[in-house]
Amino acid sequence: MLTTGATLASVNMCTGAPLLALWVGSRAFPAATEGLSLAALSFVIFIMGVFELVLLIVLTRLNARYDDLIGRPLEARRASPWLRMERTLREPENRRGAPVRRTRVPSTPVEVAATVSAAAAVVALEGYFLYAYIFVHFPLPYPV
Repeated sequence: MLTTGATLASVNMCTGAPLLALWVGSRAFPAATEGLSLAALSFVIFIMGVFELVLLIVLTRLNARYDDLIGRPLEARRASPWLRMERTLREPENRRGAPVRRTRVPSTPVEVAATVSAAAAVVALEGYFLYAYIFVHFPLPYPV
């Protein structure tokens, strides 16, 4: 259930939030005669930021709930991976040249779901642009 919620939230971060922001913007600024205005664009960007923030909070809480269910201590998820090496070098036994202990914290299903859905969104976007480029620049010949 947590993995399903995380997958839905992470997919909606890539697709749902931008589409919902565009829909809300089209309802807030109906039929602009002069074209796209800066106010409408700013409104859509702000609304998309709000939706993305809400989805990020949902993903964070789902991940925290999963960590509580499996019993992962708080210290294990607070250490940033890019600071882990520096932290181990500050320990007294490692300053004298002792080998650095490397520990790997396994990814949670919530993190895996978010990563896979983000990668799928990037691949779909690249596929769309490649498809659009090929058919715009190299149209298929029409039968006479």
